[in-house]
Amino acid sequence: MARMRHYILGTDEAGYGPNLGPLVVACVVWEMGQNDTVGDPPPNDFLADFERRLGPSIAETSSQLGKDGKILLIGDSKKLYQSGKLHTLANSVRTAVELCGHELKHWSELIALLAPEAATEINSPDSLQFFDALIESPMDVESHRQATENVRNALKVADISLCDIEARMIFPRNFNQQLQKLGNKSTLLTETTLSLVANAIRLLPENAGVTVLCDKHGGRNRYADVLYQFFPDDGWVEILCEGTPLSVYRLRFTGRTLEFRFQAKADRHIPAALASMTAKLLREMAMADFNRFWQNHIPGLQPTAGYPVDARRFFGQIEETRKKFGISKSDIWREK
Repeated sequence: MARMRHYILGTDEAGYGPNLGPLVVACVVWEMGQNDTVGDPPPNDFLADFERRLGPSIAETSSQLGKDGKILLIGDSKKLYQSGKLHTLANSVRTAVELCGHELKHWSELIALLAPEAATEINSPDSLQFFDALIESPMDVESHRQATENVRNALKVADISLCDIEARMIFPRNFNQQLQKLGNKSTLLTETTLSLVANAIRLLPENAGVTVLCDKHGGRNRYADVLYQFFPDDGWVEILCEGTPLSVYRLRFTGRTLEFRFQAKADRHIPAALASMTAKLLREMAMADFNRFWQNHIPGLQPTAGYPVDARRFFGQIEETRKKFGISKSDIWREK
């Protein structure tokens, strides 16, 4: 049979709940071969096929890595970061970035590469050196190149490739402006995600089939209206199901057949898990830089992850210094 290509896009966010630091949304684009099928759209469950092929090479925990053919760590970003060390996230994201055709010489290049519009939001002028020390994982090009080559070979056997990774980092000032315009942060998350997805899809070949996997956005179950807004080409969205565990839609956009899956705990699946890891890494890098900025001016200040209770403690402790510098509350404090 003739071989066709299908694209799997995984998305996820980090920083939806905090009052401090950016909301980060990431989108990862995978390409996979598949048997020619009859009908439009094809009846295959592409996500299940994708994970059947790639799953044997994926470790979900650090303890699994290197055992039984598991050569790439992709799992729940919250569990992987429990130790507070970024290298478990960073090494996998670095491999993914290199599989997309980029070579990182310094960790500081990551934000500029994946979310270039966010580079101006980083506070400290010496972040280049700081991020390299922060990750605590040296840029050993030769050894990492071999590990990346092993992953590339496994992907080739599975007839899968990693095409692109992009992210959006919405810092507090922009977050508050969009929140005022849109009314709630669930809509802000949805619109940011779909804008990122639409941009990625436009770069794919015409007549491509695309599956988009997203986590649920703030518990929302209905997405047809916002899909009309971002993908208006053919003027229709077919609702396959809508409910608490899963909402699925089918539509056409710029000649491409799309299936959107909004699924609770989507990061259980490889495409969304890698997006989650990427978003988490970028947010933690930004938060470390944010904390360091204030700690440089307030000796003994304890860092914050930015979540509501501790964010109020931190904001109160920086209040006097913030006012001295003339920094407005809306520049660093997210209203929701």
